Amino acid sequence: MSAEPNTPPTTRKPVVSARQRLFRVLALLLGLLGALLVAEVAMRAYLSYIFRGRLEQIARDLPTDPRQEVTLGKLIHPVPNDDIIFRLKPNARGIFRGAPVRINSLGYHDNEFQERKPPEGFRVLVLGDSNSFGWGVLLEMAYPMVLEGSLRRLLGDRARAEVINTAVPGYNAVMEVETFFAYGLRYDPDIVIIQYSLNDNILPEFLQSHRYTTRFDRLYLFDAQALSYLMTGFASELYLNVERMPFEFLPDKPLEQDPATVPERYRHHVGPEATRRAYGRLAAACRERGIPLYCLLPTEMVWEQQPEWSHDHRYDEIRDVCREFDIPLIDSFQRIRAHVLDNKLTSNDMAIYPPYDWHPNPLRHALTAREALETLLPHLQRFGLTDADIDRERARLDRMAIVRLDEHLEHKRQIAARKLENPPIYDSDTTPTLSLEGATAP
Repeated sequence: MSAEPNTPPTTRKPVVSARQRLFRVLALLLGLLGALLVAEVAMRAYLSYIFRGRLEQIARDLPTDPRQEVTLGKLIHPVPNDDIIFRLKPNARGIFRGAPVRINSLGYHDNEFQERKPPEGFRVLVLGDSNSFGWGVLLEMAYPMVLEGSLRRLLGDRARAEVINTAVPGYNAVMEVETFFAYGLRYDPDIVIIQYSLNDNILPEFLQSHRYTTRFDRLYLFDAQALSYLMTGFASELYLNVERMPFEFLPDKPLEQDPATVPERYRHHVGPEATRRAYGRLAAACRERGIPLYCLLPTEMVWEQQPEWSHDHRYDEIRDVCREFDIPLIDSFQRIRAHVLDNKLTSNDMAIYPPYDWHPNPLRHALTAREALETLLPHLQRFGLTDADIDRERARLDRMAIVRLDEHLEHKRQIAARKLENPPIYDSDTTPTLSLEGATAP
């Protein structure tokens, strides 16, 4: 009888029932759902953290060290007026967005001035936001101060020219117009300039009610804007100093605000109709008092790729509003675009920290001041200016633009040589002070 060969035992695979397979699929789905839930909670916690700044929670201390970096939250304080909401802290000092900033005793980014206009005074009142404030540039290089220097040179002893800059970062049209009624009228202005921006019909981010932890009508984990905050390290406006914040202008898409983020008490600030009402109110008040009113359109981006454009189409809506209320424009679009094309520049050469911050740099401020002066010249004729006076001042501003361009190009060369991205424009230890005499050609 022969021995049977050794054969390995047969391994039988366990039979998985349909019920077990169903349980495994359900366990996988529950695990995935749990992971997504944890990720959603983490995203909401992150958004709550980066937007933790509320106006009521900002520091009440007054920054006074001119060498210390300060954020917007340290420069402003709340006021009991739902049309203005917040103002700059009087006498604040520091380094803001890379540039020295000083707030005067009346709470403006401006030199000191007396509330009562002197008998020989000639005053231009500027209403605006961060563009007119001089975000990231020296006070002396922002267009209101450059314009003031030109007016003083032109008027000389005939009148004491002052450009009063009431602009505050984050202001919208409602805030700017209420500033005119609450404060501006007491300065007895001869001319009013209100500067428009594309965000004039929305609330600043730190005034919005995001409700990230309690809002359940959307998933922030799959929200494109929330993901962009996560990827770019976005910071609350209250904490901004030199953090980089990518921003893209969409010419065919107006800025909109989620109605669910707007507190009830601030609803009247939001939407195109809010801007229209504010401009109508301002126009009526200026007309009643015989004060010339102008709307300044800042060229926030120069569309050098659109040579057929006669104007910046993103401002068509406010153009219609200004036509309705008979408000003439100060529009530097053509002047700035021509400067860009003639000098073989790009849109980036008009901004302080491209592509992270499109606020105007000193070059764009100088060109804006040149346009503002041209628009206001008819109001100066009563002071007996000669053509020679005007031509000399035009030439001075043109030389200033050349100097600003040279400074900008040198700054770009330094960035390239040091292989650094967006170093501070100003050295706090060696920051120059620009006199009202202005720049001269090298």
